[in-house]
Amino acid sequence: MCGGEAVLLHGDLHGANVLIDEGKVSGIIDFGDSLSGPPEYDLALLYNHLESKEAWSCFVEGYGKDFNEKKMQLYIFMFGTWLVSIDSIKPGGTRLDNYLQCLHNLS
Repeated sequence: MCGGEAVLLHGDLHGANVLIDEGKVSGIIDFGDSLSGPPEYDLALLYNHLESKEAWSCFVEGYGKDFNEKKMQLYIFMFGTWLVSIDSIKPGGTRLDNYLQCLHNLS
């Protein structure tokens, strides 16, 4: 990592690893991919898994911390390029739409 804040990252943050009880987050599981790095790394992973912009807006509101959106977009680009390279994104899927939107935002 080149400078910046290093935090504990989950490394595989998505809905299946977040436990919800009565509409509230009650826990996070599966830290097998955890590592240290910039918070934007985990945020980019999560962004790629969310189903809507509304879900992202809710998350950002609850996150309660500033983050570098451009850095997060670069991680989204990196993850998207990797996913495309292994052909795990199917045309018309939410991930592909999110990835293409981030590419547009980067330009």
